[in-house]
Amino acid sequence: MGSQDYCVGDCRPSIMATRSPVNYGQKAVLDFGNVGGLGQLLKASLIQARGEDCGTEMVTVTLGVEWQDGEIFAGALKALAIVRWGTGNADCSAEIDFKEGTQFAVPASFLEIGIRAVGISVGQVTFAANISWGSGSRTYATRTVDRIVIPPAGNLRFRIPRFSCRFFPLPANAAGAATTWTLEAVPGEIWYAGTTATANLVGAEIPGPVKFCNITGAAGAEVTPLFLLSL
Repeated sequence: MGSQDYCVGDCRPSIMATRSPVNYGQKAVLDFGNVGGLGQLLKASLIQARGEDCGTEMVTVTLGVEWQDGEIFAGALKALAIVRWGTGNADCSAEIDFKEGTQFAVPASFLEIGIRAVGISVGQVTFAANISWGSGSRTYATRTVDRIVIPPAGNLRFRIPRFSCRFFPLPANAAGAATTWTLEAVPGEIWYAGTTATANLVGAEIPGPVKFCNITGAAGAEVTPLFLLSL
């Protein structure tokens, strides 16, 4: 744990289940105070649920976030749920946006949810998660990559988040309105996509073997890469 990392409250597992099925939820409050500049990074454990491997089934997770009175300005709070799930000795993990509310379902006999959030003078923020054994009516999870600026060379490479199935390169300034964007799987497992002028994107499927993405466009263009996850 680095010097900027803080574990809030009791860092032991918040909830432990010994058998499934069981439904429950938990909240954690993180206090970002009046931190300025780059903000303060806080981490906390939210839920640890363990059942019996023979009881593996779909588990629906619902995430939520709420804050004190007053608007949180754009960019002042960035929050991720760090989710680990699986059966027996096999586990998977993913980083998922809290956004204004997120729901997804995974097959598991154990499930762990942690929080990693950066806040700038947003006071106390409450993060909530509840789980229910069985699949929900709707699942939708995303992973947003921090805004990136296209360098003078005209392209920038970054790793595609785990479980990503579709990609939406959202333009963040006028320079980001290039021309069209294309999809191409190339040797070295790199995916090339140009910037686009419209934010109403249908997205593009990510080829199975691709692990990296190259954003290409005009130098100085700002793009916010958004990925739809398949869980």
